[in-house]
Amino acid sequence: CVGLTCDLDNVTAPQMVTAEFIIEDFDGVPADVENAGPNFGDGNGDGIPDAEQSDVASLPASHGGGYLSVELSGACSQLNEVQTPVAITSDPDGYAYPFGLLGFSLPCETATVTVLYHGIESLAGLTYRKHGPNPPGSASEIWYSMPGAVFGTTTVFGETVATATFDLADNALGDATGDDGQIVDPGGPGLPLAAIPTLGPLGLMILCLLLGAAGVILRHRSSQSSG
Repeated sequence: CVGLTCDLDNVTAPQMVTAEFIIEDFDGVPADVENAGPNFGDGNGDGIPDAEQSDVASLPASHGGGYLSVELSGACSQLNEVQTPVAITSDPDGYAYPFGLLGFSLPCETATVTVLYHGIESLAGLTYRKHGPNPPGSASEIWYSMPGAVFGTTTVFGETVATATFDLADNALGDATGDDGQIVDPGGPGLPLAAIPTLGPLGLMILCLLLGAAGVILRHRSSQSSG
């Protein structure tokens, strides 16, 4: 077969032919993982399965027990290497990450990214944080707050879902690589625990565990109220 055209040789009588076409969106998330996501695999509620879209991906968050959906808009339409968790050193500025971190790459010069946090209705009090070289392409990797990131909500099949939206550009703050025609992005919403000076390292670790448990409880209550 070439494309959608197949030549059948040595056919001498009518035959029943069955064709199965597998759509690959090349975002790095297996189709069965996306299909197991919210709304029967339609995480952003656009009526098209995420597993069939190169600009949308859904996968489990590394913490909290819920799903994340990543959606592109603007000139960029291809997500690559979407993954959770992202193994990165702890944040020395004292931020905890109740949903873990999200990583992906984009073969684009610019992109607008929206991340949906299913089961969470608000990201109030959190800050979208990034990890990588600053400036892009340099040898020094640090944690920093993403300028211009906006927290909001959207409604997906009647459910309120918290969102984080931010703009990315090649070789600009938010890109982990230099001027190479692509954008590499690791990050996630962080809770500024450094604002609580009475907690030592052990206290911060315990509070992080409690935050993860709270995320699970919030999702459980949300599912009960929607049921």
